[in-house]
Amino acid sequence: MILNHLYGCARTQVKKLVLWSLVRSVQKNHVVNLQIVRTLSHPISNSIPSVIMDTDTKKLFEQIDAKQEKYIKRLADTVAIKSVSAWPETRPEIVKMVKWTQNELETLGATTQLEELGDQVMPDGSKLPLPPVLLATLGTDPKKKTLLVYGHLDVQPAHKDDGWDTEPFVLTEVDGKLYGRGSTDDKGPVLDWINTLEAMQELKQDIPINIKFLLEGMEESGSEGLDDLVFSKKDTFLK
Repeated sequence: MILNHLYGCARTQVKKLVLWSLVRSVQKNHVVNLQIVRTLSHPISNSIPSVIMDTDTKKLFEQIDAKQEKYIKRLADTVAIKSVSAWPETRPEIVKMVKWTQNELETLGATTQLEELGDQVMPDGSKLPLPPVLLATLGTDPKKKTLLVYGHLDVQPAHKDDGWDTEPFVLTEVDGKLYGRGSTDDKGPVLDWINTLEAMQELKQDIPINIKFLLEGMEESGSEGLDDLVFSKKDTFLK
């Protein structure tokens, strides 16, 4: 099965970085597109009826609750990276975001590779290198199913004078909610996977599926170059 996209509007109010649906997809080998965001004042270990939680799931939620400050700091670090694909001057920031994510996945034990896409031809005829696509694999057990996770690490342009009440690239808490460009589209959802897998590993819980990641840096600008890469990988990485 393929998780096509986890997304939300870039200014959606976010406080807790773990999805109930994400945890269930990893533990039960399926994916649903229901996104439930929990607030810090209501820990998720107390928010899900116990009748639908086994012991491992309960322990996992408790671990996630205990790590909430780490997850928020991680989100703040990524929001601060101005990976705006529409701004030529921030193209290096997209590469920085891709490599940051690559390091996080490798820390989890994933094998990774960066796929270069060539150049983007700008309106004035000049060429600008496209950011690489990150491919990663966590688990290669032939007895397990394999889940492909797609996500993107670039964001749309944002200035405070666009109508933001806070600085868009500074994760800011207002009235118990967090605001920041990319917090839900799509850095936050990518971090959900990293956070949950990290928590499972910390508890030495088995991850019952293999997971592949395909993370790009040009989604907000039409995913330029991605089609050719996908077709080129249909018999290898995407087989």
